[in-house]
Amino acid sequence: MDTHADGSLTREEIKAGFAKCNKRLSDQEVEDMFEAVDTNHSGKISYHEWLSAVMAPQILGVENAIKELFHFFDSDGSGTISIAELRDVVGGTEGALIIDQNDGNHDGSLDYSEFKALIDKVAEHRRQLEADE
Repeated sequence: MDTHADGSLTREEIKAGFAKCNKRLSDQEVEDMFEAVDTNHSGKISYHEWLSAVMAPQILGVENAIKELFHFFDSDGSGTISIAELRDVVGGTEGALIIDQNDGNHDGSLDYSEFKALIDKVAEHRRQLEADE
């Protein structure tokens, strides 16, 4: 989705990404999404904003939601998320950073347990932010 490979998604990239999944978004739906997800009002949705949005409080810790998200990233169905697959969604620099910080077995990709550990860290961070509000 991140065709500019800058680690964030523009309105156009969001529309194109959803279109690839046979889901057409109206301009209003895209604007509503940005209003809800672009928390720093940069005009782009960062990887962290997107991940935080899809890990809404009502699904935190739900195994099926995490598995679905893993399969979304694992576009080739190999059972691991490669840097190339991350690059398609979040951009090259952000993808490399995610792998570097979360690849526990140092094989250059994220398996399900490494991905789940990453999601758990994001969920905990979100809970802390909400508790601080």
